[in-house]
Amino acid sequence: MNEPKEIVAGDTITWDKSISDYKASGGWTLTYYFWNTTKDFSVVAAADGDGYTVSISATISAAYTPGKYNWKSIVSKGTGETLERYTFEEGTITVLHNPAVTYGKGIDTRSETKKALDSIDAVLAGTATKEQASYTIAGRSITLRTVEELTKLRAHFARLYAKELRARKIEQGLGGKRNLIRFS
Repeated sequence: MNEPKEIVAGDTITWDKSISDYKASGGWTLTYYFWNTTKDFSVVAAADGDGYTVSISATISAAYTPGKYNWKSIVSKGTGETLERYTFEEGTITVLHNPAVTYGKGIDTRSETKKALDSIDAVLAGTATKEQASYTIAGRSITLRTVEELTKLRAHFARLYAKELRARKIEQGLGGKRNLIRFS
């Protein structure tokens, strides 16, 4: 199995990995490093014959903060002067909210882009709540902006949100932009 694209905090997470050039039976160790701007964690895979098994217990994953993380897998062997280390692969993973902890708490799972877009729309429509009107972009709250500024910001955040939606569709295998070709 390949590395998961999403995991749920609080779940037991397991996947197998085979690396033909760096077999566990040859003394190699596989470590995954995960990070974003506020949190980081690592996982050492267990040797399983020539391959590896990555296993994260439910107790450990329960402590993961939801969000998008970058990751790199690194293989290593030896110590000191004999240390060999190679970055093998990299990618991204999303840690989703733990439903056992967040159930009934009204967790807002919208992206920051979508929150900003919704806040701007509510102010322009005159239906903004205190929370929406106090949403801050570049150091100024939405209520302190002119209609022209809000209209420009709305167009900007609408483009960003459309880009997010396209990326999500591509990740889900639902396709992306169509490329049209004209033959003459």
